Amino acid sequence: MIIKDKAKSHFTSNEPPSMTCIIEFEEMCCICDKSMPNDSIILRKKETGHIICIFCLLEIAAIKIK
Repeated sequence: MIIKDKAKSHFTSNEPPSMTCIIEFEEMCCICDKSMPNDSIILRKKETGHIICIFCLLEIAAIKIK
């Protein structure tokens, strides 16, 4: 099932090996590999967790059928 969702950034904790700083990991679109900032509107496949950004969705919608 595919649902409308918002991108969620993930942060590392202050436990080894990242004791020097906190790093933010943004989710990436599985089609274009662009990083999606936190709270961006996306489509998410519930079974796998993969996401598609709005830009790719617009490109898919604009495909002309011959």
